[in-house]
Amino acid sequence: SGDGGARRAGEAQRGRRQTTRYRCCPLNSTAVSNADNTIFRTIRFARRSSQIVMEEANPNPDSIRPKTKKDVYTLIKEMLLRNSSHSSHSSHSSHSAHWYDLIKSKTKTHNRLVETTRLLLNASASSLEDKYALPTQDDGYKYSLNVAVKTGRHDTFTELYKLQRYTVDRYSSRILSTFRFVVTARPEFKESIDEGIDVEVVGGGPGFEVRGIQEYENMRDRVTGRCHPRGRRTVRDIYADEWGPILPDVIEGFEEDEERRFENEYIDIREEGPVLEGRRVFMFCYVLAENWAGLINEERLEDVVGPTGVYMKGYVKSVLDGAEVGSWIVVGDSINGLYERIIMQGGNDWKWDKVGKWILGHRSPTK
Repeated sequence: SGDGGARRAGEAQRGRRQTTRYRCCPLNSTAVSNADNTIFRTIRFARRSSQIVMEEANPNPDSIRPKTKKDVYTLIKEMLLRNSSHSSHSSHSSHSAHWYDLIKSKTKTHNRLVETTRLLLNASASSLEDKYALPTQDDGYKYSLNVAVKTGRHDTFTELYKLQRYTVDRYSSRILSTFRFVVTARPEFKESIDEGIDVEVVGGGPGFEVRGIQEYENMRDRVTGRCHPRGRRTVRDIYADEWGPILPDVIEGFEEDEERRFENEYIDIREEGPVLEGRRVFMFCYVLAENWAGLINEERLEDVVGPTGVYMKGYVKSVLDGAEVGSWIVVGDSINGLYERIIMQGGNDWKWDKVGKWILGHRSPTK
C-alpha cells in the first residue's frame, strides 16, 4: 500500500543515518513502577553536529524531534528527581549533598552521566574534525609523543596540523577524564568548584581540563536548577601562542569572554616561578610525564629520594611550597615515581586522595 511504501522509505532513510544508540535504564528498577518505565529513552547522536535526536521508546517515527545538549541534562534531571526524596523542598546544602551522592562513582546515574557525556563529546569531536578538514587518520605524530615520555623532554607543538590532529584525537577522552574526575572526587572538592574557585591548568595545551570542568558545571546547573558562580580559568603552556587559536574550539565561551574569565599564558613547567595569590585549583594533567627529566633530581625514576632532599623541581615545587591554605592540586600522570615524589615534596602540609588513576591534594590549614 501507499502507507507501507512510505513507511519502508522512511525506515531506509533512517537506516542511512550514522548514529549511535544508548538506551537509558531506571536508576533503581526495583523501585520504579510500570508507569515510571516511560523514563526509558533512546538517545541518537548525529555525527554531523553536536545536536542529538531523542526518541521515545516506541516505533512511531513522528515522535523523533531534535534536541540540544541542554535537553539531555533536563532528561537526567527528571531521572534524578524521580529518585529523589528531597526534591525542591530541600535546602541547598542537602540538595547538593544528594546530588553528590547520586553521581558518585559506581552508581547507575554516574555511569549514565559518563556515557551520555562521552557520546556528546564524540559528536563534537567529529564536527571539529570536519571543521579542520583533516586528512585521513594519521598516527605518525604519536611517535614523537612516546619519545617525549621515554626521555622526559617535551615534544614540539608548532605545526597547525599537529595541533589540530592532537586536539581531535584526544578531544573526547581527555575532556571526559576531567569530567569523571570532578564527578568522582570527594564532596569538598566539588564544593570548591561550586563556590567558584579559580583554576590554573599547567601544560593545558588546548584547554581540555577547562572544558571538562565546564561539562560538570553545565550538568550541575541544569540538574540542580541553580546557576553557581564560576571562577577564572587560566591555561598555561610553553606553547601558549601556538595553542591560542585552538582554545575557542575547545573551551565554551572563550571568544565571548567579556569578563576575561579565561586566560592563556606562557609557562615553562621546568622552571620555578611565583604562585598567584588566592586559594585555587592547580591541575597538572598529562604534562609531568613529558617533562620528568627537568622536574626530578635523578636520572632514574625508581630513585625516589633526591640527593638534596628535593623530590620535585620546577613549577611543581613552587606550587607545593607556595600555594595558599585551602588550595587543591590535581595530578593526572601515572608514571612510576612521580606521584610518590609529589606527595613527599608536599610533606605534611598536603592531604592526598587517590581518585581513579589521578591524585588529589588539599593544602591543610594545619601544619
